Amino acid sequence: MLPWDEFAASVAETGKLSQPEEFDFIHLLAENWPTVRRYAPALLEVPPLKAAPAGKAVMEAVEQIRALNAGSHKELPADAPTAFIKKRWDKPVRTAQGLDRRNYEICALCELKNALRSGDIWVRGSRQFKDFEDYLIPAPAFGELKKTGTIPLSVNADAEAYLKERVALLEERIRQT
Repeated sequence: MLPWDEFAASVAETGKLSQPEEFDFIHLLAENWPTVRRYAPALLEVPPLKAAPAGKAVMEAVEQIRALNAGSHKELPADAPTAFIKKRWDKPVRTAQGLDRRNYEICALCELKNALRSGDIWVRGSRQFKDFEDYLIPAPAFGELKKTGTIPLSVNADAEAYLKERVALLEERIRQT
């Protein structure tokens, strides 16, 4: 059994070790900005990125960062794109002095990661982050397949015929039980 004094001390120590409910790790990212800064320019220059309408705001931020990396300016302009900034990032990015470049870049990179994962932004020539349209049959080929009735599907493309097949299958299963 744990003596009361040791229990009280452990509770006090736990209070010191635990994070407050509103704790967010974003500030830790800014502390590691020099490491991010070392690789981000090369990362943003290499892949030819393309964006769907949902990824346009992030692409505008990426273009802004590319322009900063290519030029001699160190400060973000007052009219830098901010539509991509989520509520969680608002406080670290928008400061009383203006936009914080470190947090802006980290936020943009995090949102770029999310946009790549969702398919809102893709990398031309990539196998993992390719355009969603590349997964589809090209429109002219699909039109021809549809016209000839030879769409390569594992189910019947005619809805009425498909439903009849399903009903027949269900009736067969009911008879077997």
